[in-house]
Amino acid sequence: MRYLLLPVFRPGGMQSITFLDRESKDVWRYYSIARTGRNASPVTAGSEASSINRAVALYRYLAGVPTDKEPPASR
Repeated sequence: MRYLLLPVFRPGGMQSITFLDRESKDVWRYYSIARTGRNASPVTAGSEASSINRAVALYRYLAGVPTDKEPPASR
């Protein structure tokens, strides 16, 4: 995987799976998850708390939960 022509992950360094389910005639459900190994890329190295907070912030945004009402998930 490359970003701005620079390699971010080597081949096989990132894995993902996506599901698309039809719930009714007009409603679809989309699920996706991705993972990397601990040493997959220096770009992804960092604080575990930062990764947790980013994931929780994305969930809150998608679920419609006000992002400024709850404390950070991790410190």
